[in-house]
Amino acid sequence: MNVLHLLSDWKLTGPSEPVVTLCQQLHKRGHSITLAYRTPPPNATKSVAALAATTGINATDQFHLNHHFSLTDNPVDVVRLKRFIQRHKFQIINTNLSHDHILGGLAARWASTDALVVRTDHQRDSFRPTRLSRFLVRRMTDGLITFSEQARTKLIRDFGLAAHRIARVNPALDTTRFHPDAGDRAFRAELGFRASDLVVGIVARFQKYRKMKTFFEAMRLVVKQAPRVKAMLVGRSSQMEETIRRPIQELGLTQNVVVAGYLTDRYLDGLASMDMFVFMIAGSDGTARAMREALAMGVPVIANNVGMLPEFIEHGKSGLLFNDNPEDLADRILKLAGDEVLRKQIGATAAARAAEDFSLERQVSDVEAFYQRLIQRNNPGVSQ
Repeated sequence: MNVLHLLSDWKLTGPSEPVVTLCQQLHKRGHSITLAYRTPPPNATKSVAALAATTGINATDQFHLNHHFSLTDNPVDVVRLKRFIQRHKFQIINTNLSHDHILGGLAARWASTDALVVRTDHQRDSFRPTRLSRFLVRRMTDGLITFSEQARTKLIRDFGLAAHRIARVNPALDTTRFHPDAGDRAFRAELGFRASDLVVGIVARFQKYRKMKTFFEAMRLVVKQAPRVKAMLVGRSSQMEETIRRPIQELGLTQNVVVAGYLTDRYLDGLASMDMFVFMIAGSDGTARAMREALAMGVPVIANNVGMLPEFIEHGKSGLLFNDNPEDLADRILKLAGDEVLRKQIGATAAARAAEDFSLERQVSDVEAFYQRLIQRNNPGVSQ
């Protein structure tokens, strides 16, 4: 197959790295893959461009692919993309963000070729049925890839799409990196934890919507019954004072919470140092990446019973679910804190399931099969 991926960003944000990885794996399977991305600024040290350069795929920054509407750049991009699609005879135009969806959809339709437009839904709550999204999905999209069954059902209901036009594909994870033997648990001591402490971890960008108030209120309830339970917060945010430091002080949790920071080079050690992992809500990319990493490493996960999160956990077997309130979360933390056997059982089951469910091989196979079904359905007899 001949596939063009569009990504109107240069940063390695939530969707960016998985897009590059998917392109690389499709390339390894013998498909012709081109990735078009936004040009990074000269001082950028980490970028889509730098990552793509290590993969062997065709990559280009010849289009503007701005984040925002531009009366000068957008028309130029549509014309250039139209010519690019016609010249290279792409079969699939896979768009990943709203801006490149608009540009790629218009260019593909104007090109009057057999190119099919696919949109990957990276959003936490999928598309809201606005006037723009209805236009894009109904008129500028031949197929949709989403990461949850909840989102798939919502897209069929809200946009009236036929089921065959939507594929539910599990997000992938590098399970050669994230596995139960990864990381150094001795890192706990460097963070000030004692051997007897039970460490509850959270990994997030600590913005207001991440429900940290609920977590801290649950911790306040927990430490009254189990003082040796400690929290370990991995991540950062421009809102740390409001979302983290102030609540810790106000709730009297300074002795029970360690703010570990970003842990760029010690991230695996940080995950390995946790006895359990709490996930409050998915970030903007919607794939609950940190939670899936913890599952793959065999860290027992307690996940909020919201959105797509329950789809990744079988309650009581590969993790625990809690209803969105401090009391329920505290109950789950205390349950795991008091039962080492249960922690080990849940962690082992989670790791085994994650190795299968989140493998790159499975994701690439599912995406490849969806592309092929769309091509066959729209152009019977066309060679792939």
